[in-house]
Amino acid sequence: MDKEYAPAPMTVARILLFGSITGNVNAGIKEFILAARMCPISSKLSICPYISSATPPENEYSSIRPGKSRSSVNMSCLAREDFADPVALTVGLFCNWSLDTRQLSALLSERLDIAVIRGMDIPPPPAGIMALETDNGRVEIPLSEIKPLIPPSCFICPDMTSEFSDVSVGMFEGQPGWNTLVIRSKPGARLVTSACDEGYLETKDLPPESIAQLTRAAGEKKARALRMLIRRKLINNENGERSALRMPPDVVEKILTY
Repeated sequence: MDKEYAPAPMTVARILLFGSITGNVNAGIKEFILAARMCPISSKLSICPYISSATPPENEYSSIRPGKSRSSVNMSCLAREDFADPVALTVGLFCNWSLDTRQLSALLSERLDIAVIRGMDIPPPPAGIMALETDNGRVEIPLSEIKPLIPPSCFICPDMTSEFSDVSVGMFEGQPGWNTLVIRSKPGARLVTSACDEGYLETKDLPPESIAQLTRAAGEKKARALRMLIRRKLINNENGERSALRMPPDVVEKILTY
């Protein structure tokens, strides 16, 4: 294992952020799962445009793209067989589903002035709400009104943890204010190490049960997406028929029986 790419033993962190745990080596790429506490930030929970083109970076960090959703990172990598990534470093978000931006804006505008929204969150079950933090206090909207805004493509996306990002970030359930972080590449590791060295990040132990929970949730997301792809006949098609995903059949079988 490269010394520059070997974080400390299993930790949790805050930003003041990173901890790490043991790494999996897959096709030469080492992945480290971290837990992290970050300065107040929030996802908009809505679809963002993915990168279709970008100017080659002048240096290794000149084209940092923070906060991309996992589907945008995934699709920019998978859309073409001749894919070459001109982006220096990408930070992706964990995501089970996103929301149609225009429909979400229209719905929220019926309830409040969207200019006063400072953050959004979907608390874990059994809350059943979207929580908005605004300049005027907390606003709650039932998920029954939110879920119809999920685009159909979310139900065939197998990637919950932004697997093609350099660094992936998601919630750390049961620990308000803390986040899970996955380092997936050397540029991502250098960014995290630099942030730690400069005092922006702080770490502590990450419980093994949290890793098991994340692994299970990511596997279930893949299985749900594959079942939907099979049902809609959008996987591994031949004779010129459109496929939304191509995956070796033995891998599909392993995921579905995981």
